[in-house]
Amino acid sequence: MWEFPRTRYVDCNGSEASEETEIAVNIGGVKHILYGDVLKQYPESRLAELVNRAMDSTQEDLCALCDDYDDSKREFYFDRDPEAFKCILELYNHGEIHIKRGICPMRFMREMDFWGIDAEYLDECCISSLNEVQIELEEIAEKVKNILDDLEDDATLTRAQRCQVFLLKLMDKPESSLAARIIAVASFAFILLSSVVLCIGTIPELQVKDGKGNLMEHPILESIETACIIWFTLEYILRFVSSSNKLCFVFSFMNIVDFLAIVPFYVVLILGAAEMELASVQQAVQALRILRIARIFKLVRHSSGLQALAVALKKSMKQLSLMFTYMSVGIFLFSALEYTMEESHPETMFTSIPQSFWWAIIAMTTVGYGDIYPKTTLGKCNAAASFLCGIVAIALPVHLIINNFVIVYNKQRALEKTAKHEIELMALRVKEEAQERPEAAKMPSQASVVNSSVWDSAGDMWEFPRTRYADCNGSEASEETEIAVNIGGVKHILYGDVLNRYPETRLAELVNRATDSTQDVLCALCDDYDDSKREFYFDRDPEAFKCILELYYYGEIHMKRGICPMCFMKEMDYWGIDAEYLDECCISSLNEVQTELEEIAEKVKNILDDLEDDATLTRAQRCQAFLWKLMEKPESSLAARVIAVVSFAFILLSSVVMCMSTIPELQVEDAEGNLVEHPTLESIETACIIWFTAEYILRFLSSSNQVRFVFSFMNIIDFLAIMPFYVVLILTHLGTAVMELANVQQAVQALRIMRIARIFKLARHSSGLQTLTFALKSSLKELGLLLMYMSVGIFLFSALGYTLEQSHPETMFTSIPQSFWWAIITMTTVGYGDIYPKTTLGKCNAAVSFLCGVIAIALPIHPIINNFVIVYSKQRVLETAAKHEIELMALRAREKAQECPEAERTASGGSSSVWDSAAVSASQSDTYIPLLGDTTNVSKDQPTHKCKNN
Repeated sequence: MWEFPRTRYVDCNGSEASEETEIAVNIGGVKHILYGDVLKQYPESRLAELVNRAMDSTQEDLCALCDDYDDSKREFYFDRDPEAFKCILELYNHGEIHIKRGICPMRFMREMDFWGIDAEYLDECCISSLNEVQIELEEIAEKVKNILDDLEDDATLTRAQRCQVFLLKLMDKPESSLAARIIAVASFAFILLSSVVLCIGTIPELQVKDGKGNLMEHPILESIETACIIWFTLEYILRFVSSSNKLCFVFSFMNIVDFLAIVPFYVVLILGAAEMELASVQQAVQALRILRIARIFKLVRHSSGLQALAVALKKSMKQLSLMFTYMSVGIFLFSALEYTMEESHPETMFTSIPQSFWWAIIAMTTVGYGDIYPKTTLGKCNAAASFLCGIVAIALPVHLIINNFVIVYNKQRALEKTAKHEIELMALRVKEEAQERPEAAKMPSQASVVNSSVWDSAGDMWEFPRTRYADCNGSEASEETEIAVNIGGVKHILYGDVLNRYPETRLAELVNRATDSTQDVLCALCDDYDDSKREFYFDRDPEAFKCILELYYYGEIHMKRGICPMCFMKEMDYWGIDAEYLDECCISSLNEVQTELEEIAEKVKNILDDLEDDATLTRAQRCQAFLWKLMEKPESSLAARVIAVVSFAFILLSSVVMCMSTIPELQVEDAEGNLVEHPTLESIETACIIWFTAEYILRFLSSSNQVRFVFSFMNIIDFLAIMPFYVVLILTHLGTAVMELANVQQAVQALRIMRIARIFKLARHSSGLQTLTFALKSSLKELGLLLMYMSVGIFLFSALGYTLEQSHPETMFTSIPQSFWWAIITMTTVGYGDIYPKTTLGKCNAAVSFLCGVIAIALPIHPIINNFVIVYSKQRVLETAAKHEIELMALRAREKAQECPEAERTASGGSSSVWDSAAVSASQSDTYIPLLGDTTNVSKDQPTHKCKNN
């Protein structure tokens, strides 16, 4: 069923014709025997052209198709990826190509382009990854092109065109100059100012009456609004004038938003000047005022987070339609059932099915204002079912929308980083070229960059400059620089002119010493050497070595999937390769490992500091160190653990006492009849404060840096937990005259509230709270996105709610700032019921705000959860790894003690535990801590090489 027609051998008897079409190709040290009739199935490929020229072309013509050609062996050499070539061969044997796991799609695009294979031969399961890479490359190229447009000046432009380009950069390219950034900041400030004025202008207390007794905006607010509109108008006109395509400019979504933000002002101004009093005209004016809300969308132009949200929602239109479909079906179903079940009740609130739609919406979105609710048993059962179905109907599509947002958000950050990196690389190439050729010192133009070898997708896109063979005829010099290396049983044939591209690496040093060095010198560079075969043996990872070889062939390294980053760091260091040659897609994983190693090393160092005693310290310093361990290092001794447990108990006890003291039944009356705390609870509170005070003083005295101690966040919390008690005590002893002052009473009340800070003292004893703190600290950007999305939604829906509810005589929306509370409890689906819409349009606005609130909260939450999971998992790994390292060090100390009697006497002074301080000290005296020491020393008696190709 799946058999592909085999036409490999025309003559299966090994005829002379078959022998003539046989060619040998060596791909990165791996030899393949290929046949002409197989390769000619795809005549436009490089291999087909090679086999066509193999019999009747000169050696120079053949060398134009390969990197080297050995006429005596009839063998073609290619400095390409052997693993990728195996996938390429599948086309000739099976008619389609599959990308193996671990091969970078970007790298495979280069290989397919080199071998002249079209992407249409990729199987469906692999084409998507290449398409994503292609789209990403185009976006990076476009971003780089835009940056270069900002950097260069085209000498062919006229003065008017240059002014237009300058104006365009000034208004639309904040990164192009300082003046453009100032204008962007000013525009952002005007948007916020106009939004604030719009909200404040609706507060009745800040409005004034006109000559007819109607409330209108305050003149000062009108003046500010006018100034903002003048700025927006001027900005719109300048951007319109500087646009190269006026029609596209006018119909662009963001420009439509800009137009809607300013047109109501002028229309109302014209109608006011005409003094029109018709009711229809007044309604039109009211509708136009609603359009002023559109100016909040102008923030999208200045916020990358809102841009990511807009792109994610655009990509999620299908999922959003699914959500509305599910909700529409559920609303119709449950409202009809509820109306039927509640119709028999004499005090029913469900007068019709359309009127029941509102109940179904607030029930399925779990808002539940309380303005309408079921009263029968069956109605309540139906309501319970609607809650669950509503949660499921919302949660299912929202998960898909979140995935789209995460993809867009991560891609946006990666594109910005990659584009910046590409610009830096291009600037570096220009500098290097300027040193070689002074006439090339100018920055390349946009056209030359886009059409250059970096971005050209036609063939030179991925081409690396080939300088492998100065002599392409298989000369004697080329043969002399050929070496054979055996990496973990896998043999590679390498050439000196390739390896010498990076002369400071181990392989380059090996090939340079191969001809004129003794066997002892050569063995110092490898694990073994066979002089008869001229073969070097290395006990290294063969899979990692294949990645290492990519540096010599392509100028960069990709780390294959499945290879441990920590092991790959050791391999790179062993072969003398600097980490800067790693591609951007792989460098991040190594950076994470490096950071993790440093943290483990720091943890091990702290544990060792707790275990050892420094003989150079004075008695006072030893007492200070002992006190510090006692108060800050619960793992250092049994006494320290007891103190930590007691401190934890006092924190809980003081928190419980603070809560119980507010219960009226447990309070007592003083001489003046006022309720005060019970004396017993006061005594317990005093005991807790005494403990906290003693703890704080002891920790302050034992600290090596008192200034840093005082301003540390956790120590500020400790101070705030005890300070209110003493301040209230002092004010009480000053006398009743002072305590009766209103200001003093307010201060005392504020100080009592500060006692809540003691709950944060739990973070000192809880690794879970510490993890949460670190996760939130690493998620500040995502938390900022959450607040931004919610702020935009709250402003938008509260302004709409206020405007739409003004026509109702019993409206609860008296101003936009007062409507903020309704928007908050609605978007978070809390819905206390103290304020809710009553008009049909207001209820429709509320229904949309429910769903938008769920999405606005859910989108940034996913990255925050990911950060928490990463921090939590990393913390557990660090603790396990640090403990494991200490155990290994103790084991090495024992082994050394068995070999050296002197060390044995040192180690025998302690216990046999893996945490034995003497054993660890013995290991530390060796100055070898696995994670603190030089990780480059991975092989004993082998030289260390470091490479950085300048």
